[in-house]
Amino acid sequence: MKKFIFSLSLLFLTLFTYGQVNYCDSIEISITSQTATSVSLSSTIPTLNMLASISYDWSLTDESGIFITDTAASPIFSIPNPMNSDTNYICLITIFSNPTMTFACNTCDTIVWDGTNWVLLSMTPPPCNLTGFSLNVDITAGTIITAITLGSWIFDFNNGLYIQMSGAGSYTANYYTGWCITITNVTLGCDTTICENCIAIPATCPCPMIYAPVCGCDGVQYGNYCMAECVGVGWTPAVPSGIPGGFLPCNPSCEVEIDGDSVICNWGDSILLEASPTASSTPFVSYLWSTGDTGHVLSTTANFPGIYSVTATDSSGCVSTASFSVAVEEIVIYSIPSPSNICLGDSIILSINPVNPVNNIIWVPTGNTTPAIVDFPTVSTTYIVEALDLITGCDRRGEILVTIDSCNTSPCTVEINNGTIDIEICDGDTAILEATYGFDTYLWTITGPPIGTTRIITTTMPGIYTVVAIDSLCADIDSIEVIVYQIAPLNPMTAPNPPEVCVGDSVVIEVNSGFLNYWWNTGNPLDQGEDRVVVYPTQDFSYVVEALDSNGCESREEILVLVDTCATGIMDILSTQVVIFPNPTGGIMTINLPKNEAFDLVIFDISGKLVLSEERVMNKFIIDNNYLSNGTYIMQLIHSSGLITKKIIFE
Repeated sequence: MKKFIFSLSLLFLTLFTYGQVNYCDSIEISITSQTATSVSLSSTIPTLNMLASISYDWSLTDESGIFITDTAASPIFSIPNPMNSDTNYICLITIFSNPTMTFACNTCDTIVWDGTNWVLLSMTPPPCNLTGFSLNVDITAGTIITAITLGSWIFDFNNGLYIQMSGAGSYTANYYTGWCITITNVTLGCDTTICENCIAIPATCPCPMIYAPVCGCDGVQYGNYCMAECVGVGWTPAVPSGIPGGFLPCNPSCEVEIDGDSVICNWGDSILLEASPTASSTPFVSYLWSTGDTGHVLSTTANFPGIYSVTATDSSGCVSTASFSVAVEEIVIYSIPSPSNICLGDSIILSINPVNPVNNIIWVPTGNTTPAIVDFPTVSTTYIVEALDLITGCDRRGEILVTIDSCNTSPCTVEINNGTIDIEICDGDTAILEATYGFDTYLWTITGPPIGTTRIITTTMPGIYTVVAIDSLCADIDSIEVIVYQIAPLNPMTAPNPPEVCVGDSVVIEVNSGFLNYWWNTGNPLDQGEDRVVVYPTQDFSYVVEALDSNGCESREEILVLVDTCATGIMDILSTQVVIFPNPTGGIMTINLPKNEAFDLVIFDISGKLVLSEERVMNKFIIDNNYLSNGTYIMQLIHSSGLITKKIIFE
């Protein structure tokens, strides 16, 4: 039992005709509130016959010598966790005086931890008279023996054991560390709690040098039982871990986990779930599933999506619970608007677009059987769709919650984006401005003539946007600022410049520093987050870098690196005779080839995808934008003597 001792002293600076002793005896200390590690105190002071001045001087002293003071009338003291401290002393000193007399009142009490709460010892009934009762704890034999010679008793152990006895007799329980017994004398109607001491005391004993670990009730593993008994704590043998010479921790936790298939093909399929202790858990002796089944394996039929739970208990009474969700393959539900939050009176469009074809579509709660539905919910509703996958033959299921909001239908209050002051976007992005639902007309302006008359508008331009909303009763106005951040340039630089190298050579690519992060498609994880990379291309390749600035905007650049074998000869001559014009082009591009030389022509986009291929091209080849969309492409002319690579651009 944890104890605190309080002393109260009160300082009165006035003269009154009241018996000092009687007055001091009537002062009481009380606990007004508490936690496990603090108590709030106050004192009850009788009414004086004359005006009095009172000062307070509280103090707390714990068994380690820590001294804390407070002068408040109702102080709050932080006290050690009751599991880590036995006794602390708290005092309040008060003195009464005036020019003609002085006296002091010292009121003391003791606060104790009863296992659940802090209580004042003066307010706690005395423990039971244990006449006729005896307790014998034999750690070596592993027994706790309670015996009575007369009367009627109840023994309530903190491990759940509950024993009632009358007359004369005894009961033997298995010893366990950290035991506590609440002993109730039914005849007298009082109770007392006796617990094992689990606080080690400093001591040194001549124990044998034998390694046979035991677990003390204080949670510490001792080398053998002698070392535990030396410091005055109860013990039990440590549990082997299964590894030679290894033992489990003395305060192991119990934790259960479930393994099995979380996704089934069809409703009505059988499922097999297996519960087991985690790697760091104690073993379990019983399992109880939410279905009512027992044992560590659950075999059942899944007729609908659900959560299966298991409660596992180990030999010490530790209980752990785990859950496992089982469902069919998901089908994604798309909504307009997205996310699926609408105002009261608005419609919601829900649709599915699975990769595989489906049939037997059914929507709940509407009952529709089409891939897309339109509904006007009046309350927040969860929509469910189920269908049969025609490729796999498996059931599929999806859910989406549609949330209904009143959207502030007050006729005289309009807000843009729920009262947001400003909205920030990056250059090229679009801002959505949405006024409060429920007005008859809306008029949007920025500067000059109106720019919109709908409840929702979009914009890519910065500025202060104003909406005037009008209905039959009144009108209201609101504004919002659209802030557009410019995309910061990356300005890529290469060495060599232009980036045309021979096979085996390196290329250095460097962009502007100061961005929050960088992403490269070099394939080297060490390049991520860097503003400078070194690559060793083996073929023509477009390197892409993306960077995020402090405004949350992304910048992107592409750097095309051309790689040549650098072998001299006929291909060098032929390459100089290839003339491409205009390049870049917005329409027709002409490619003049060396006379009477045949080439196979192939064109790739920057991702390496083949987009055009022609065989036996001679003298001239013309490409127009009907064949290629705008972008950068790599053209290769394949000759019997080698390969010519060129970059072409359509704008």
